[in-house]
Amino acid sequence: LEGRADHRRVDPHRVVLELENLARDVLAGEVDRGNAVVVNQILNTRARLIELERKVKETEELEARLDALERAAEEKGGRKWGA
Repeated sequence: LEGRADHRRVDPHRVVLELENLARDVLAGEVDRGNAVVVNQILNTRARLIELERKVKETEELEARLDALERAAEEKGGRKWGA
């Protein structure tokens, strides 16, 4: 993990590569196991945040689409869903 990259632009393949390199370096004795645990926790947190952002974006997009459908239905004389 070099620098503080924007987590929204994280390539999942890069994270896998980082974990593979970390595992290799730990097994080779080049990285302290305690440090490796911390790095792994950071990578896991990043992955959870990326997934959370994806879910929030998806929900917002679905809400916008539903709002548009409800407006179209109201304009055609229908009733609002959930009302």
